[in-house]
Amino acid sequence: NPLTAERIEVLRGPASLIYGSQAIGGVVNVIDKRIPSRLPDEDVHFDALVAGDSASNLRSGSGSLDVPIGGVLVAHIDGSWQETDDLEIGGFQASDSLRADLFALADEEEAEGELGEAEELREAADQRGFIPNSATETWSLNGGLGVVLGESSFGVSVGYYDTSYGIPGRPGFEEHHGHDEGGEEAGEEEGEEEGVSIGLEQFRADFSGDIALGEGFFQRLKIRAGYSDYTHTEFEGSEVGTVFNSDALEGRIELVQSETGASSGAIGLQYTYRDFEAIGEEAFVAPNTTDQIAIFGLQELDFGGFQIEGAARYEMVDVESRPLGVKRDFDLFSGALSLVYAPVGPEELRIGLTGSRAERAPSGEELFANGPHIATQAFEIGDTNLTTE
Repeated sequence: NPLTAERIEVLRGPASLIYGSQAIGGVVNVIDKRIPSRLPDEDVHFDALVAGDSASNLRSGSGSLDVPIGGVLVAHIDGSWQETDDLEIGGFQASDSLRADLFALADEEEAEGELGEAEELREAADQRGFIPNSATETWSLNGGLGVVLGESSFGVSVGYYDTSYGIPGRPGFEEHHGHDEGGEEAGEEEGEEEGVSIGLEQFRADFSGDIALGEGFFQRLKIRAGYSDYTHTEFEGSEVGTVFNSDALEGRIELVQSETGASSGAIGLQYTYRDFEAIGEEAFVAPNTTDQIAIFGLQELDFGGFQIEGAARYEMVDVESRPLGVKRDFDLFSGALSLVYAPVGPEELRIGLTGSRAERAPSGEELFANGPHIATQAFEIGDTNLTTE
């Protein structure tokens, strides 16, 4: 919900490694106010946003409320709702080349006496004006409580997110695929089926602490922990297809150095755990767990017009699927070094050179997948022998 965003940080270069080895291209960090970290100036602070558009018939509204209590406590609550219809487009849904293929297939079906199949293929080729099965509906509700003690703050938040949205199919794919696989009867069944849609729910709880340490070598201690219970259900019409469950826990501790005239930096520890399970006849990924521990450090040195910035990250990752009897362990090292020349002058000019080397471990899906993924219309095949990237 953009209404809750207080500021947005864009990090490039070595600083991105403190958030993960896969963030080497940069990090967009949205700092929101779901866990209050400062006292509002007003007795009650309220924000609201209402929006709409004509392309998808968007209707949305959101609100955010912050109330200080007793001089040190801040209560926060926010919610949002958004709904869209099928997306309107300015022409045909299929490209010119795909329409030509669909018409050619329709002629083949008609020549074989499959008049119903031919008609469905021509209807798919002539679909225009909107994208079928692209409507969405989303709502969320979050609450938080913060304690502000001078330059330090602590807080917790809980939130619920719910969304449902259609998966637009490739025009003509369902009809032709059904006919090829099962003949006339299967093709008719495929043509009668409703589209694929996704129902997604997430419950999340977070804790945050930002502690001022005084005038020593380290200026601040930052603590953050979060728990997420995520469920993703694929519906084929009104029937439940595959259900994906993911429980995740993450915690990080970061010590931030006091900024002096010549140096600044941070060191920290991060832990992540994920328990993933897919349920259903088309569950294409075996249940698996991921354990990850990371140690990271960042250091910046300023020599007037010349700056050096370096970062390193070491990770130990364990990915295991007990049903398959497979466990893989990975040791990862990532590092980056940046040299920047910023001459003093009337115009702001920075000339920089950055070198980086990053490693990541394969995910559970990349290791253990084997089957059709209906939402992406792909057959996904994992490889348990994958090494680091």
